[in-house]
Amino acid sequence: MGAWALAVLAGLYVAAVWAATSTPGPQNWGVHLAAFLSPGKQHALIALMVASVAGLALAASRPPATSVRRETPRGRRTPKGRREPMQRPRPKPGWGQPWLFLLPLYGVLLYLLRVRTHFLGDGGVWMNILLGGGPEPFSEPLSGRAWVAFRDIARAAGWPMNDATFAILPVLCGVASAALSWLLLEEALPGVSPKRRAIAWALFLTMGFTQIYYGYVESYPIASVAIMGYLWLALRHARGGDSPWLLGAALALAVGFHLIAIVLYPSYVVAVVRHEGTPGAKTARLVAPLVLAPLVLTAAGMRPAQWLRPFETVAGAAGTAGGATLMRPYPILSLLHATDIANALLLVAPVPLLMGLAWALEKRGRIRPGRPATEVLAAAAVAGLAALFALVLPVAPAQDWDLTAVLILPAAVAAIVAAQMLDAPRVRASSLIALSAASLLAFVAVNAAEEPSIARYKVLLAPDATVSAYGRGYGHSMLSEFYEDRGILDSALVYADLALRSEPTNPRYWLREGTILYNQKRYDEAIPKLEESIRRGTSRVAAHYNLGLAFARTHRYGEAAAEFRTAMAMDGTNPEDPHHLALMLYDSGYPDSARTMWEDVLQRWPTYALTARALARRFPPGAPAR
Repeated sequence: MGAWALAVLAGLYVAAVWAATSTPGPQNWGVHLAAFLSPGKQHALIALMVASVAGLALAASRPPATSVRRETPRGRRTPKGRREPMQRPRPKPGWGQPWLFLLPLYGVLLYLLRVRTHFLGDGGVWMNILLGGGPEPFSEPLSGRAWVAFRDIARAAGWPMNDATFAILPVLCGVASAALSWLLLEEALPGVSPKRRAIAWALFLTMGFTQIYYGYVESYPIASVAIMGYLWLALRHARGGDSPWLLGAALALAVGFHLIAIVLYPSYVVAVVRHEGTPGAKTARLVAPLVLAPLVLTAAGMRPAQWLRPFETVAGAAGTAGGATLMRPYPILSLLHATDIANALLLVAPVPLLMGLAWALEKRGRIRPGRPATEVLAAAAVAGLAALFALVLPVAPAQDWDLTAVLILPAAVAAIVAAQMLDAPRVRASSLIALSAASLLAFVAVNAAEEPSIARYKVLLAPDATVSAYGRGYGHSMLSEFYEDRGILDSALVYADLALRSEPTNPRYWLREGTILYNQKRYDEAIPKLEESIRRGTSRVAAHYNLGLAFARTHRYGEAAAEFRTAMAMDGTNPEDPHHLALMLYDSGYPDSARTMWEDVLQRWPTYALTARALARRFPPGAPAR
């Protein structure tokens, strides 16, 4: 029954992909990826998926092979009918195995197929932060520090500060995650042959979840490695390996890399309870991560007042805080939310989802109590899925897919481990891997090229998409920034205006549109946009600086000087502000004051070329004082 269920479910999945390829839209974002590829790539991927379904059906139609019943790890019957526990074979260390040689090749693949745009998640935001300074320790303080450390090392090595360089860190995280997944499967599948474990490993490496390792500039590649490390240690802890305090420290570190790791705490409780120890020792271990995590967050630079900010965002989405712009686009108990959850599952882990459903149908509810390791993994999976169902954020779910991917990860691993399809005929294993690889390739191929990535992102923001005002404005702002970086100012202005219309209360969008208008030399139109950004409370120095430039271009030198003074007061580390203030003083008829300020600029920044040229041109050596 399970084999036929798997074949039928795979057929339904491929049919959904086929239909979505013909009519891609914002409601089928988990399966419409192939629609944005060239016809040749579409046909190849669909053909591979259809062949995989045929292989699964062929395997299901074959009669099961007879085999000798082997003793199970649950134990054996004694003459008196009591079950005698058996010692589970300790997994052999995996660090000297041949699979390690595949990791460098896997890393090369991740880098070659890296993302070329940063629309999904907050990739664009992270790029700007890394190029401009350091990230504020929001909900991922240790991840932010890891990114800053990598940037500083790359800069010291003379590497260019661009996408290609920043892609290296997610790729390294992908290699580390691949290694941890093998070790985790060794713990979760004791006594399983290396071939069966290799099949499970291949299914993990071809999940849509692994897209975050293809040069994805975000906190989640780093945080996911911490989560995988915790899951591996949790399974080792369940069999009595390692120090009983190590797991608590691993959980606290995972929370430091991203607060979402707090959903792993139920699995930690199961691991501690199922471990040997006195009640007092277990209680102390249960409390340990709750004490260590705040210490880790504080050490990473996250103040206690900031710990609640992610939860305040969730509360704002629930309508209890944050204003109308942060309202969730639909209720939790709604068909739209269920549709987005289904899309997320089919995007992140389609084959593990099919395997889990087929396994459940095979068991038909007759699920026996598992080993401690199985219970730990099940607790992590249930908690992650519960958070997935309860969480509705204002950002478009298709854009914030990386957060949901991390929540789905434990369930995907649990499904791969639980499903008994891995000991099926070879044709079924190869078919499963081919189907999983085809689904991942569609996701990777779209993001590895600019044109299909842009086309898909625009579909996600289509007028009929169920997106909050905040999410729609944020998405259009990302497109505006993308076009502005490439000098396509007309398109940048279109999407800046759409962002402003979506959320007119956001001062950043007034600033963006005003800046683009200034760059188009439409100074009179730029001034009211920039003034409105300041009136609405922007804290960005660029608003005053750009407004000062716009005033200068329209010969309103006094107003320009006032804006440059404000910019200097807000940020005294930028030589552009005093340089332009001196320029305004010179043009306003105060050359001596301008000369004094320019000389001060050169004293602080001796290599600043603009000021050096201004002084040489307006006050050449030997010229009489004015």
